[in-house]
Amino acid sequence: MKIKAATQSHARRAGKTKRANLIDARSTGANAVGKAFNKLFFRQENESALFDASLFITAFCISAATFYFALSLAGGLPNSIAAHSAAFAGKNLFGLEVNYLAGAPPRLAGYSNGGWFDAEIAGLCSGALELAVLAGMIAATRDKPLKERLKGIVAGGIAILVFNPLRIAATLLFSGSPALALVHDVLFRLSLVIVLVTFYATWYFWVPRTNEQTAK
Repeated sequence: MKIKAATQSHARRAGKTKRANLIDARSTGANAVGKAFNKLFFRQENESALFDASLFITAFCISAATFYFALSLAGGLPNSIAAHSAAFAGKNLFGLEVNYLAGAPPRLAGYSNGGWFDAEIAGLCSGALELAVLAGMIAATRDKPLKERLKGIVAGGIAILVFNPLRIAATLLFSGSPALALVHDVLFRLSLVIVLVTFYATWYFWVPRTNEQTAK
């Protein structure tokens, strides 16, 4: 009986030791992840400009890809939002005769410049890619407080949701015009790039730098 009791006691102690080691291993792993996150997304003391730039690019690629993947999970919702908003802007701001047509992708059909148009609002028209790029740029800005970065991402998303339907509706104004190819292929894409750069530059110079080196 004593031998059996001793064996059971030893087994219990071994089990406790194993669980404690497992908890320690998990804690060590979590700490390592936290440190890696801080080094990647928060500028550390005595970093060179080249090293800071390399980490910014890495953080941007990770963040932008994550945001774009998250938006892709919404399926055709970004396309539908862009199409509905552009139809509203076209009717109420530009005086277009335009209707939203549900589908995959959704379409905008109407009349402009003496002719009918039927435009598909595909993935590149939804603004999702631009939103992911802007969010990635802001998230990767390592010398700004995390709270301000989150605010910037939200404000940037609102800016794109407002501007993107306006550029779609403005492009539809040129349907039937010889200038449509120039407006759609050049100005349509360039306009949102200008908005992205302007918004990021304004946000960056408006928000003060942080003295914090970690996410604390």
